[in-house]
Amino acid sequence: LVHALFASADDIARMLAASAPVRAYLAEPQALESETFYALMVARRQEKKVLGAALQGNLVATGLPQTLLQFSNQMLVLPAADAQAARTALIEAGFGSLLSTFAEHLAHARDEYKALKTERDMARALPAASTYGPGFPPRRVAALDERLRARFDTLHPEAAVDELARFLLNPKDALNITPVEYHVTRSGVIENAPADGAQHIAFMELHSRDRRSHAVLPVFVRRDEAREALAQARAERDNLLLI
Repeated sequence: LVHALFASADDIARMLAASAPVRAYLAEPQALESETFYALMVARRQEKKVLGAALQGNLVATGLPQTLLQFSNQMLVLPAADAQAARTALIEAGFGSLLSTFAEHLAHARDEYKALKTERDMARALPAASTYGPGFPPRRVAALDERLRARFDTLHPEAAVDELARFLLNPKDALNITPVEYHVTRSGVIENAPADGAQHIAFMELHSRDRRSHAVLPVFVRRDEAREALAQARAERDNLLLI
């Protein structure tokens, strides 16, 4: 799984140095209390269709359609000093994501109510027919009034709280985790079934409110390795500035 997630061992150090939450955590005094810390690694999974070569019997066949498994945008988030703190941070982040999703839904409903009200007011201001056009028939105004009343009822504080409760009881559309499994060769080629030279890998994939999917993996990091990665990244940056 580590080989599939990273093209080389150097990419792990680059991930440590590029993760802003890790840099912020290492700058805090509490980071000195432990030689290790926990974090959640996230990455984007990608599948790429290519034409490649494969061994068929004793012969090498070329031009075969293949699918490559690749990962990008690896980053560590939610660093914590111990396992319990890491669990708490994950729970809080998940709950915060759900609340943000509901807040966006509520804001959209309010914008829709305002747009309906504007349309209804325009319909009332125009006669049913005029020299400038057909205008709004009375039944159209009545339909807008009905939609406005229905939307207003959903925006009432008590109704919004009830809707929030229903949303939190069934949050799968906004936040869920599913298991993902592959049979993949060391060169990253996905096999449809177990095959010689293919390894079975399994991980979890998070589907969140931004409609994107991320592979997620709890990780255990040594503080000195993270600091070494940061120091190396700073040295490389300073060399580039000098050049």
